[in-house]
Amino acid sequence: MGEEYHLKYRFHWIAFLLERRPKKKKKKKKKKKKKKKKKKKKKKKKREEEEEEEGGRERRSRRSRRRRKRRRRRRRKRRRRRRRSRRKRRRRRREGEEKQEVKEEQEVKVEEEEKEEEQKEIKKRRYLTALDSQRSHFGFSLLIFSVFYGVRALQTGIFPEVRVRRSSQANGARTGPHQKRPKGTRDLFKGQRTVHVFCDGRLGSKKGMKPHRKKMKYLGNSKSQQQHSPPAEKTSENQKPVQN
Repeated sequence: MGEEYHLKYRFHWIAFLLERRPKKKKKKKKKKKKKKKKKKKKKKKKREEEEEEEGGRERRSRRSRRRRKRRRRRRRKRRRRRRRSRRKRRRRRREGEEKQEVKEEQEVKVEEEEKEEEQKEIKKRRYLTALDSQRSHFGFSLLIFSVFYGVRALQTGIFPEVRVRRSSQANGARTGPHQKRPKGTRDLFKGQRTVHVFCDGRLGSKKGMKPHRKKMKYLGNSKSQQQHSPPAEKTSENQKPVQN
């Protein structure tokens, strides 16, 4: 051991000597506790009980009165403390209950508001979807209506170039023994009377129009009819045309 210490503290032999020396531990001084002097209880001397003439109470010593007063004070203090603590507890309970009630009411209100908002959103969505569906139906129906009535108008003759449909029987010829004269076509929008189309393309109303083959030469202005029409009679110079 000595060699090891010598090697370890070769240059520090003072530290080596100090380490070998036993260290003294300082003892802490214990504080002396003061002994409480016990009060000697003096024996109560029995006194004769003498009733007071005025109050009729028992006579007691001053010490006993003071003790009783102290006891009463202590009891009163305890009672006050207990009452205060009870009141505090009751208050806290009430406050806690009130707070809980307020919280519950607020939660109920918030839930009701959220439900109302959700219902409003649902109604909005339904209304918007209904509007979209109505718009789509309306657009689709408008398209069908326009196409149908456009074709119908082209057929029945809103436009002048295709005023009336020209049928093969529109010149008044009868196809069978029991068939009536064909009535031509009606204008769908204006509600006009029926219109007849003659072979020369002239239009005439149904009322009182019964064209005959002999009179057809006077109706048209086509070149073929002018060629076949009879020549106009030559009037003499003396003759004057009759004025209607």
